[in-house]
Amino acid sequence: MGYAGGGARHGYDGWLTYCGPANGGLIALDSVEVDESMYPIIIESRGVVADTQGIGEFEGAPAVGGVFYPVDHEMTLVYSADGTTFPPRGVLGGGDAKASHSAKRGTDGKLVELPAFHEEACRAGERIEFVACGGGGYGDPTKRDVRRVAASVDRGWLTSEAARQSYKVALVLDAEQGVWVVDQDATARLRAA
Repeated sequence: MGYAGGGARHGYDGWLTYCGPANGGLIALDSVEVDESMYPIIIESRGVVADTQGIGEFEGAPAVGGVFYPVDHEMTLVYSADGTTFPPRGVLGGGDAKASHSAKRGTDGKLVELPAFHEEACRAGERIEFVACGGGGYGDPTKRDVRRVAASVDRGWLTSEAARQSYKVALVLDAEQGVWVVDQDATARLRAA
């Protein structure tokens, strides 16, 4: 359904579909339609989760999260959620990524936290909710190119609030063009403080 993003390194942001070093970049993430046509499941949502990456001069990749459930039967789910207890660390001033998270929402609407490595039965009417961890950041966040911060917000990978708090970058929405632009004066004041 989803997997962890890669960590940043000097000169490069993290790789969104990294997963881990053992796969050598060969893991494929099926489309929702392919998975739903092969298995009796519904993938309610799957995508990037904003503000889950490690911040830094070079940004770790954000996490992928989602919700899925069986159509009308019991489904047994076997999974591993690396990065639940020890999320990827940032280095040289970079921030840590957010931890992985796995849970099951019961038919009563209550959310039950699940262990990091587990086999779980999901019955009709129940939903599995997950967030795979993002990647750790590299370097001082206040040295990140402000245009790259705005690009992360435009992609939906970072909120404008997190850009202001974590990167000290003030953004304003250009409603006509539908993109975030850097408020240079406010950013200079934030970064000087």
